[in-house]
Amino acid sequence: MQTTTSLWQRLIAKAGLDYLALGLFLLVFSVLLITYGAHFRFFDGSVIWPSLVLLVIATTRFFTHLRRTQTPTPLLYHQAAREALLVVRDWLPLILLVLIYENLRGLTGLIRPDVIDEHLYKADVLLFGAEPTIWIQKFTNKWLTDYFSFAYMLYFILPLILATTLYLRKHREDFKELMTGVLLVQYFGFLLYIIFPAGPPRFTLAHLYEPAKLTGALGLYELTHGAYDSLNSVPAHSSFPSLHCALSLTALLFAWRFRKSFGSSILFWIFLPLVVSLWISTVYLRHHWIVDCFAGFILSIILFTPMPWLRKRYTKFRRRVLIN
Repeated sequence: MQTTTSLWQRLIAKAGLDYLALGLFLLVFSVLLITYGAHFRFFDGSVIWPSLVLLVIATTRFFTHLRRTQTPTPLLYHQAAREALLVVRDWLPLILLVLIYENLRGLTGLIRPDVIDEHLYKADVLLFGAEPTIWIQKFTNKWLTDYFSFAYMLYFILPLILATTLYLRKHREDFKELMTGVLLVQYFGFLLYIIFPAGPPRFTLAHLYEPAKLTGALGLYELTHGAYDSLNSVPAHSSFPSLHCALSLTALLFAWRFRKSFGSSILFWIFLPLVVSLWISTVYLRHHWIVDCFAGFILSIILFTPMPWLRKRYTKFRRRVLIN
């Protein structure tokens, strides 16, 4: 019994918080798939392309390590392979995140077929006296539409900038904490999509908008809008909570938390106006109810707050288990 417990402790200690979060959610997700008879799709274009990019990066890392000497030795080959596998290990959770998202369509609307759009609409009106996506249309402008389209697509780019910067600066533990935070926000958001299926106001309130269709000055809105609809596997069931608000706030919080690792707080101050613009864009572009945004903020804060404590506790546990 002691041996089994020790083995599990060592596995947990070696896995890392990011893979523990991944493993836990995969377990929950798999149980839901099996229970409700949904099908899992392993191959999708949105998964294949980032996988190929990761393969190229890992291969580049391998050969870059070998070029450190003109006469590679077996030990150097081993070290180069280890470096390449380390890159795969660290970035693979992002690809698996995409894979899980692509399979949400198998569960969203199956576990709970009714949508909560009407309740979100009523909550918005109760809080503000008017539906914000309708109220804000008085400020509609072609240039604003394109600007907010640009801001809206920064949703995943901002945490990716943080992750890449930390990785290049060799702050691997900070990188893994950031990745864990991003994964948890996404995973809990996915579960809430299943529990509270809701679509964007642009579908539910389409008949109330004037202009009925937004247009951009440079065509950026039209380009990105079409891409979102084609890539989103659950367009009518993925609004509550707003993961655009949740993930952008998470990126902003980590930009401040790791300001010393970045060398200054410059990234935080660059991110701040972009993140605020992104929040406004969710309403201006009619992608989210305000209640969606509030739920996203709450989700981000709840999951970010314990991260420093969780990392500290896990580090102590890891040292104790692996040293013994």
